[in-house]
Amino acid sequence: MGRCWGFTLGSLGLYGAYWLYQTRKLIDHELRHGRDDATFHTVGFFVPILNYFVLYWLWRDIDRLRQSIGLPRFEVGLFVGLSVIGGTPVTYSIVLNRLNEYWDYRSQGWASDAPVTTGEKLTLLVGIFYALMLLGFLVFLIVVLASA
Repeated sequence: MGRCWGFTLGSLGLYGAYWLYQTRKLIDHELRHGRDDATFHTVGFFVPILNYFVLYWLWRDIDRLRQSIGLPRFEVGLFVGLSVIGGTPVTYSIVLNRLNEYWDYRSQGWASDAPVTTGEKLTLLVGIFYALMLLGFLVFLIVVLASA
């Protein structure tokens, strides 16, 4: 969970989209849907209103996976509702925890941390690049305003 939060904050939120894409692919594979709609879901995450459906569909499928191996349900609708009123950081943490419980149970307690991927590193670098560009723009704006 710390890794997801660290990369999300360090990449100015870009990692969230990367995580959504990768997780959607994994969940679809685990559910054996035979579909590949991770790209649609990731793009839809940036579309107002549709983004709540995208979260609901992902969290619903995580709940289905959990139920398929006997783990207790979690209230998907409640999490989406909390996200709508600004509780996204809380629900993100809870859902990450529920997904980690699934992987741990599925691996019979032998789940390990996945290695950091090139994609994760790239999202972090792009986030840092944009942060530096924004900082440079702000410095430029302050200099222009101060000299006026």
